[in-house]
Amino acid sequence: MDIERLNQTQVILLTLLISFVTSIATGIATVSLMEKAPTDVTRIISRIVEKPIETVVQGEREVITQEHTVVVSESESIARAITKLSPSLVRLYTVSGKDKLEFAGMGLIVSADGIIVADSRIVDKNEKYVARLSNGAEIEAKPSDTATEEGFFRLQATSTAPVPILTPASFEPFSDLVLGQTVIAIGGDVSTRVAPGVIAELLPGAPNDASRIRTSIDAAGLSLGSPLITLDGLVVGMPEEAGSQVFLSLLEQGTE
Repeated sequence: MDIERLNQTQVILLTLLISFVTSIATGIATVSLMEKAPTDVTRIISRIVEKPIETVVQGEREVITQEHTVVVSESESIARAITKLSPSLVRLYTVSGKDKLEFAGMGLIVSADGIIVADSRIVDKNEKYVARLSNGAEIEAKPSDTATEEGFFRLQATSTAPVPILTPASFEPFSDLVLGQTVIAIGGDVSTRVAPGVIAELLPGAPNDASRIRTSIDAAGLSLGSPLITLDGLVVGMPEEAGSQVFLSLLEQGTE
């Protein structure tokens, strides 16, 4: 058949025939692929075919929320930990002469009724103490009956101002610590010094001895009573000696 000799009617009929054959071939191929496709795919296709048009109802919206991964740097974690502990941290001063204050060491508020834990080596039952909070408020303090044994102070209100609201510190048990964990020591007699590091060794204590935490912290300038805290702001210990990289676990020293 010479296509060039076909008239207009014959060309139209030929075009319709070709379209019909093509449609049949396409249908056969589609059915074959649908039979081999997974169930989920066929279900979606069926829904699209059955419901090509959906009505949009004004005033009703579907809110889709997505979870985002928030990356927090170590420096941000350290800053947050220090901020969390600050209300519980105090500087202890002895009162000598005409109300002259001399720095003795750091202390931690451990109960809302005014108990402070401090290194027993800075405790003298005959001394009068002032505890200065992070907000600058000052409270008179005196050693409790067990101060020389456990390092406790009990705060008393000054004669000029009521005792402010006290925020107790939170503690991390020795058993929850792991090697390589980031820790921070906070100390300094005049200004606050922050010394970050990691736990290098965990030394469980004997039944009547405190467990020890050896760190990689540069402890120069850390005073007695400088707390060691985790990135969660939980206190784990105080220095074995002034400027020492070894800290004693506090939960085993009667702070619970």
